[in-house]
Amino acid sequence: MRRPPAGGSANSSRGAGSMGSARLRVGTAFASGDQVQQSEHTVTIREADLMAAGAAAVMDAVRTDHAQLHLAPLGQACSRAARGAATFGEALAWTDATVAVYEAEAAALSDPMLRNGRDIIAYGLRAALVLRFGVGCESLRTHLEAVEGWVREAVVRVPMPSRLMNYSADDPWEQREPLIIAQERLQAVFPLWQQRLLPPDLDEWFIAVAADGT
Repeated sequence: MRRPPAGGSANSSRGAGSMGSARLRVGTAFASGDQVQQSEHTVTIREADLMAAGAAAVMDAVRTDHAQLHLAPLGQACSRAARGAATFGEALAWTDATVAVYEAEAAALSDPMLRNGRDIIAYGLRAALVLRFGVGCESLRTHLEAVEGWVREAVVRVPMPSRLMNYSADDPWEQREPLIIAQERLQAVFPLWQQRLLPPDLDEWFIAVAADGT
C-alpha cells in the first residue's frame, strides 16, 4: 500500500467521524435533578450546570478542581457538543474542553493502556476537528501538531514498522503493550494520513497498520 494521493476532501474522510451540524441540547447530555446514572458513572447537577455555562466554564473547572468532577460523563458530553457544533468557533471550544477533561482523567490513571484509551478519545476528536475544518489557522495547526507528537511518542517505542503486527499472545506483556498502544494511536488518526496531513516519514507506520485491515 502506498501513500494516498493528494486531493481528497477533508470532509469526506472516514474513521475520525463527522462532527455534524446538530446543535447541542444539554438536556440530552445530562438529565435534570440532583443526580442520575449515565454510562455507569454518577452525574451530578454540577456537570449539567457546567455544560450549560459553556466550554470555557468546563475548562476553568477542570483546571481548578477536577478532582471534584465526574470526568468520564463530562468528557462524553463535551465530545458530543464538539461533534455537534454548528460553527468552527463552537467546535474548537468544545474540542479544547474535551481534551482538557480527558487529559485530567488520563493523568489520574497509572495503567498505560487505560491512559491510552482516554487519549484516543481526545486525539481522535482533534483529528476530526482538523478533518472538518482543515489547517487554515494556528489553532488547527496546533491540534494537528499535537496529534503528530502523540503518534511519534508511541512509534518511537517500536523497533520497526514490521514489528507492529508481528507478535504473539504468548509474548511477555511488556513487549506487547507498546505495540498495541502504537497500533491504537495509528488507527485512531488514520484518516489524517489518508488525507496526507501527516509527514511522509510516518507513512511506513500507517502502511503497516493498513496492511492489517485498517
